Amino acid sequence: MNGNGYLDECDNRPFQRGDVNGDSHIDISDGFTVFLWAFEGEQVSSCLDSMDINDDGRIDTSDTAYLLGWLFIGDVGPPPAPSSASGPDPTSDGIACFDYQPSQAPVLDLFALGLEGHPVSISGAPGEKKSFEVFITLTTSNNQGAKGAAGWSLSIGVENLKVLDFSFAGTPYENKAGLFEGEIGVVDPDFDTGSGPHGEGAVAAALLDRGKTLPPNGVEKLAKLILEAEIPAAGDGLARIFLSDGKRGRGQSVDNNITFNYSSSAPVLGSVSIPLSAGGRQVPGDCNQDGGLDIADAICLLGNLFLGNPPALPCGAGRPTDPGNLRLLDWQPDGKVDLSDAVSALIFLFLGGPHHRLAIPVNEDSGCVSMEGCSSNGKCP
Repeated sequence: MNGNGYLDECDNRPFQRGDVNGDSHIDISDGFTVFLWAFEGEQVSSCLDSMDINDDGRIDTSDTAYLLGWLFIGDVGPPPAPSSASGPDPTSDGIACFDYQPSQAPVLDLFALGLEGHPVSISGAPGEKKSFEVFITLTTSNNQGAKGAAGWSLSIGVENLKVLDFSFAGTPYENKAGLFEGEIGVVDPDFDTGSGPHGEGAVAAALLDRGKTLPPNGVEKLAKLILEAEIPAAGDGLARIFLSDGKRGRGQSVDNNITFNYSSSAPVLGSVSIPLSAGGRQVPGDCNQDGGLDIADAICLLGNLFLGNPPALPCGAGRPTDPGNLRLLDWQPDGKVDLSDAVSALIFLFLGGPHHRLAIPVNEDSGCVSMEGCSSNGKCP
């Protein structure tokens, strides 16, 4: 015996320190299981040694803090042996491991991580920098139980974008409200040595307070990214935001995981592509640049064509033949801006005729689109 009252051959089975839920992977869900044991006395493992993550001979919230510190903050080293692989406990501390039989976590078709609130497209002057925000969301569906997720870890990559900030702002967890622990940070592309695609990105981890879970089904905002795009010098570009395992912040490589029923669940990972255009935002047909389409725009075009008032059209050098003005004001299109375009605008407005060829359906009189050769109309978002 080693002092804990049990025969050594019964309580010193090989195990992996930190793999508390026995799913063959050390992640945030293991910290959550220790947290529940410490506060609620819920023992979901017959290998207590795996829960003593810092190997101090006690099982308490310091073990959860140690695990999160190693995984996400990088302020401590890996858990003491045996943590890289299964093996016997080299220390005699009175904590037993009666049974450790790791298996792969079940695949659950319940969770999807997505992106919400981003622009559909971004346009501006060549070289102009535009910032915007996007929320990381968790959608839970087809969950028949009474409880939802209790924690999560996030790994996000971007292309042709710069990450300006990553936080819990604008979510129910702003200033870490409702969280037992929450870590969040921007990935330094120069030090991103994780297993996923290297470069700009962000990582996060959160555990809800004791006794709390997300609703069993629904959509929840988890975190907010503020990103910056640079408009291409010429032509079009494409920016991407994607949930992808393996980004690395200050700690270890982070996978996208959802903590649910004491175990990890791999969610469906979303992504979005955002076109970048050197054109400005305009309402098709908006000659007088008031942000809407009405009779004044037909009068504006007629005045320019026949009276020289206004003296210039909105795009390029102000000439009817400029490519930007052809896109903005040529309704048919027939390759020129002339009387027929003013007539087409009036027919659309008062007789239900065809809308401008570039107009947004159902929002023809105020919908803004990217228009190469034009600067942005200040009325357009």
